[in-house]
Amino acid sequence: MGSLPPFGRWPSPTHERVTAAFERATAAVQERSQLHVVGSARLGVARPDGDLDLVWAGADGVDRAELFAAVTERLAGVGELLAVRTVKSAGLPVLKCRFEGIAVDLQYAGLPPPLQSRALGSLDPGELATLDEASRRAALGCVDADALVSLVAESYDSSVFRETLARVREWARARQLDAGAWGLLGGYTWALVTAWAVRAAGEAGVAAEPEALLRHFFMLLAARTPGRRSLSVRRRSRGAGASRCGRSGRRRRRPSTRRVT
Repeated sequence: MGSLPPFGRWPSPTHERVTAAFERATAAVQERSQLHVVGSARLGVARPDGDLDLVWAGADGVDRAELFAAVTERLAGVGELLAVRTVKSAGLPVLKCRFEGIAVDLQYAGLPPPLQSRALGSLDPGELATLDEASRRAALGCVDADALVSLVAESYDSSVFRETLARVREWARARQLDAGAWGLLGGYTWALVTAWAVRAAGEAGVAAEPEALLRHFFMLLAARTPGRRSLSVRRRSRGAGASRCGRSGRRRRRPSTRRVT
């Protein structure tokens, strides 16, 4: 199945089946490639009626248009494929389509041979710098999400963050404050702001309950000075032991030694 980390959640069984179909199609076009789930599903907060964001990681130096055409040809033979088009979203080539009723965005990350067996979320800044711009930005869909969850996991279990983020995003959606295309905060930006508030809550000793964290989130948001830097995302160095979580859902902190930029 397409790579979804333990903290991720499938929005629906249909999303999971669609991902499996894309994984078979991409593997048939390019052997030993990998398919990664990104976006809201990777963070575990996607809605059942939401779209599906995927990153296909494979060999570098290939033509994306040819790859996308080969994949859509295979998909058309196994299910209902509609509205197929390749667009540039903020300069990034994206295959957009609707498969079995689910809107899908597929990006491609070309990796040099030494990195092709690696999970995208494990790439460090130096390794990301070796990729072309489109591949680097596609890979960041995994790297940024995983770094964010790693950051808040220093204080709380990922399930607590996931539930808090889901409530923040529902609040923003109800007030039409989640439209990045209109200059408002997009989905990942709301996740970043929530992580900032949750990390601060951990430092303040707030209980590991979504209700308490949500109150702390709005308290900080109301008191924040515009323009002030709020969040620095850090990752623990490789080989560091995992944090241990007690019954309270709080985690014991371990020092972070690597900064993700």
